[in-house]
Amino acid sequence: MKALKTAYNMANKQWKDAAAALERAERSGDVAELDALRTRVDKLRDKADKARAALDVLVTAAKAGIQARTGTDLKTLKLNAARAESTVREKSAALAAAREAGDEEQISVLQQELTALEQTALEAARTLKQAVDDEGLGE
Repeated sequence: MKALKTAYNMANKQWKDAAAALERAERSGDVAELDALRTRVDKLRDKADKARAALDVLVTAAKAGIQARTGTDLKTLKLNAARAESTVREKSAALAAAREAGDEEQISVLQQELTALEQTALEAARTLKQAVDDEGLGE
């Protein structure tokens, strides 16, 4: 997957550079190079499109593999991990406020809740990382 991403990025950059050169040649009126540049731009665009299509196929297959392995799609795994982390931050802020207020009972409750939420967030992050790594998307 990493090699394909690199190939696509290189092909896309080459295409953009060639398109910019063609545009400069058209503006400067350099007619002698226009046909050769147009051919090069078309060739590089086709190469970039093919690399992108191949990359899209791999990514789609990887996402399907994640769905099959975890029973959850990649987007949901990402959302679950982000929500869990957000909940931990919110609970941490509530704990800090309780400490400032000196509410010992509330501090004790919030610490227990925070510990459980941190564990949930850690598990969600691990699940996401494992799924992404197993399918080669983490590269």
